[in-house]
Amino acid sequence: MREIKFRGKRLDNGEWVYGYYVYYGLIDNQKHYIVPDYASALYAFEVDPSTVGQFTGLKDKNDREIYKGDIVELTNTYKGMNTKSIVEIDFIDFTFAGKWAEEYSPSGYMYNPLGSYNFPIVTIEVIGNIYENHELLGEHRKGGINRMGMCFVRVNWDEKNKQTATDLVHAYYRGDIKKKTDVAREFRKRTGYRLAPDTIFKHSGVE
Repeated sequence: MREIKFRGKRLDNGEWVYGYYVYYGLIDNQKHYIVPDYASALYAFEVDPSTVGQFTGLKDKNDREIYKGDIVELTNTYKGMNTKSIVEIDFIDFTFAGKWAEEYSPSGYMYNPLGSYNFPIVTIEVIGNIYENHELLGEHRKGGINRMGMCFVRVNWDEKNKQTATDLVHAYYRGDIKKKTDVAREFRKRTGYRLAPDTIFKHSGVE
């Protein structure tokens, strides 16, 4: 059974505290607290509610607990691959998931439930969180958290991936591929990277 606990940043000193989440107080004056699991309610710390996140029940490859709001790097080693992506951990549709921005999605994002990843073929490592480490959310962002509060994939644009993008974009302009979304789908199939079509066109070098 998954351990139920939370974390949040203390209002008095900005440090993280871990334990039980409590919301109480007089009507219209309720506050948010974390009670450390080693203490009683007398030692509850008031926390910033925007930083409260629940423990997913999972640990990363370094035995570090993974919480909602963490930024993680996923590495897919299937059949010798070594593709990496960076996602935000969120709670969506009653499950913890890795979430990334996708402009062509009606919701503005896409996600995979954590339970759908094929561990240990896919390894996971906590590299930061959305509150303190915005710079980890990918080179395609233009500073800070975007309006959707999500991250993008950081791509290794080596010669092989650039050539793949070039070939697919040429195929699109020849009419062999009918839709830009099919370009993105084929790029993902060949490289393991899930990208927006515009990003692929941009890096293809095709005018």
